[in-house]
Amino acid sequence: MTTFHTDLAAHIDGFAVVKNRYVKAPFPAWTAIGVSRLYEPTAVVEIKVVAVKRRK
Repeated sequence: MTTFHTDLAAHIDGFAVVKNRYVKAPFPAWTAIGVSRLYEPTAVVEIKVVAVKRRK
């Protein structure tokens, strides 16, 4: 999981609380990156997730 934040220091703690509420073990690797802006002008975070569906 990669997250892009317009104000990483201000939002990372709150984001981590929400992430931990919904993302359960086994936890994915997570990289948080501070950026100056996102494609959507009013957005504060963009989330990129790669998932693998295992065969039965």
